[in-house]
Amino acid sequence: MADAPAFGVQTIELDLPAVAGAFGQRLHAAGVPMTPARLTDLARALALVRPISRRRLYWTARAVLVSDPTQVERQGMGIWVVLFLLLFTGIAYMLKKEYWKDVR
Repeated sequence: MADAPAFGVQTIELDLPAVAGAFGQRLHAAGVPMTPARLTDLARALALVRPISRRRLYWTARAVLVSDPTQVERQGMGIWVVLFLLLFTGIAYMLKKEYWKDVR
């Protein structure tokens, strides 16, 4: 029982270049422009950093794959645009209900 990992956490070894290659193929299939050079950079970064959590994997991949600093800005702004559109849609729907409540 003394050999059991603490808190049920188990360390597994992954072939990180293969993971980077598969990840790149999925991104490319989703329409993200991926080049062999970017995949090579991602594989090198993963081998160097050895991510031990999803958060570390996320930030490593983001640091390598985000080539334009304005991409981060646009991503953050996108959330506000979606929230605005949802709010505007709700207001427009309530206004429509008010205008058309007497028409049947």
